[in-house]
Amino acid sequence: MSKNKTMIIIAVLLFLIGVCLLLIDPIKNMMRDEKTDEALQIFEENLNMTLGDDSVITFVVPAKGNEINGEGYDLFDVVDEAAQSAHESALEELPDDVTLTYVGIIEIESVDIKIPIWDSTSVVALRYGAGKYEESAYPGEGKNCTILGHRMRAEGKLFHSLGEVKLDDVIRITLTDGKEMVYVVDQIETIVPEDLENYIMADCSDTERLTLVTCTPLGNPTHRLIVIAHPLGEN
Repeated sequence: MSKNKTMIIIAVLLFLIGVCLLLIDPIKNMMRDEKTDEALQIFEENLNMTLGDDSVITFVVPAKGNEINGEGYDLFDVVDEAAQSAHESALEELPDDVTLTYVGIIEIESVDIKIPIWDSTSVVALRYGAGKYEESAYPGEGKNCTILGHRMRAEGKLFHSLGEVKLDDVIRITLTDGKEMVYVVDQIETIVPEDLENYIMADCSDTERLTLVTCTPLGNPTHRLIVIAHPLGEN
């Protein structure tokens, strides 16, 4: 084989590899979107059957695949190599499928957000919706309920548009028993991760409150965006 032909073959192979690498994230986004849409549909179907009772609604997702870039970041700081290694090891130990439990659905119509809320903030759960912070209250318990979600780069994904929320925007949460909680945004802040504990624990408020948290800015998550809302009609 001539040297020119060899160079052409190498160039073609490198081009194909480059195309495959470029397609990985869009394909993962598409697969996550399909699974998230399925989760919304499953919730609505089960809600009609369990309306008003205490039935638990669950959804099964793959433990591996559909990863999000940066999902190993710690809530309180940016991940280091040791934390990333521990994160990857934990994922390897998971079974093939993971069962997620719904808290409900969160919808912010003004910025086109409508995704499931899971009773977990695990890396797998946050690929397919938002997660209730484990040390916060549930919606309706009269304390602070904290919901975490990824600030995706792709428009329309998870909490991508949370940064567009404005004061007085309405947030609706539909719970698994059919109850709808309606909140109005009255505080928006950007903070350093070290200050998160002042916002996300259940006892941060002795009245009903909703706190949404995501990373900011896009692509360089050095800070956390905090959106705080109180029940409609509360002063």
